[in-house]
Amino acid sequence: MKKTGRKMTKKISDDISPALQHTGLPSLSPAFLDDLRHLITETRSAVTFTVNAGMKRLYWRFGVRIRREIFRNERAGYDKQILHALSAKLRAEFGEGSGFRNLFNMIRLAGVFPDEQIVRHGTVMVR
Repeated sequence: MKKTGRKMTKKISDDISPALQHTGLPSLSPAFLDDLRHLITETRSAVTFTVNAGMKRLYWRFGVRIRREIFRNERAGYDKQILHALSAKLRAEFGEGSGFRNLFNMIRLAGVFPDEQIVRHGTVMVR
């Protein structure tokens, strides 16, 4: 059995191979099942990378727009009242990901990396 998360689960091959023996069909080789597992994990990794890249770009674009249109590109003295009001409106529609702290971090991201190409092609980590 293979442990995943909190539950114990059987490997696919534990259930399928004995079942196939009674059908006259060839049993599934461990190599075949490993290839399928590899395809799944490889695709999951690619999807995760794409989603992270998209979110990173979204956060940067949010920060740029807020800096430019609300704070007029000033580096210091972000008006907390404006950010709280903006986050309240966005949180109501999109959830906690658009909370005050996240908006503040988006503004910082745009300030530290003013060039979108760095964010798009670089290794900027966003939490």
